[in-house]
This record gives sequence, C-alpha cells and structure tokens, in this order.
Amino acid sequence: MFARVLPAICTAALLLCFAGGASADVNGQRLDATIRFLQDVQNTDGGFGGRRGSESDIGFTAWVGIALASAGINPKDQSKSATATDLHTYLVDRNGQLRYTTDFERTALVAVAAGTDLHDFGGIDLVDKILSRQLPSGAFAHEAFPPGTESGGGINDT
Repeated sequence: MFARVLPAICTAALLLCFAGGASADVNGQRLDATIRFLQDVQNTDGGFGGRRGSESDIGFTAWVGIALASAGINPKDQSKSATATDLHTYLVDRNGQLRYTTDFERTALVAVAAGTDLHDFGGIDLVDKILSRQLPSGAFAHEAFPPGTESGGGINDT
C-alpha cells in the first residue's frame, strides 16, 4: 500500500510548494508536515523504502530526493541522523543498480539538486546513459537493447 502512496506523497510535496487557494501559513504547515514525514521514514542507510521500515529502494529514494529538493533540501544534507548515510551517498553507492532509463533520469534530477557532476555520478556518466537509449525516432527506450532490436520508446522514458 505504502509503495503506491509514496510517489503520491512526493508529488503532493511538490504541489504544496505551489498550491493556490489556501493561505501561505496553511500551505507552509502542510509542506512542513510532509517534509517531516519523509525525513522520519528515511532508513539509516540513506535510502527510502516502499513503506516505513522496509528495505531501501533506489527508485523510492530518488523520488523522495526530488521532493525534498523541491523544498530546498540538498540530497547531500538529508540523513536520518548525524551518523547515518545521506540520501545522495545512498544513490551514488548503488549506482550499479540503475537499469532503466527512468532510473538514470530520476537519479540525474537528484544529482542536479545536489550539485553533482552528471558526467561523474560515482563513476557513471548519467547523461551518456540516458542519451545511449535514444532511438532513431527521438524517443527513449526503457531498457538498453542490442542495436537493431529496439522497440518503441516509453512515454515516461521519453
């Protein structure tokens, strides 16, 4: 259940930054509560899982990094405690798990928010990884395919 809710919470955090209609105080309180929630459910390894206490996942972690960055929190500064790993380091240390084009894209957004070089994200060139998936049509494939075997591009990937 939480696995389906976490992306919605992250999206809500982004929307709360720009929400109209409610007073600035109310929106500020909502955003603060959302940020506190996300920070509270972070694992000590720096990552975030699909629900409180579940194993960290690179996808969920990147989504949370994007949401927190939209509130002005640098992913390098986001850790559960002074002795825990930060969100950015969690992703850098697991960059070998990035497989899909959307994985590289989400991670690139976190890298930009952290001020990290996109061409050297723990030894991986995120820009090159993304551009290598571009098809002749201009769309981007979800996975890397041997030349000549590409299927159509994915909507989210493109």
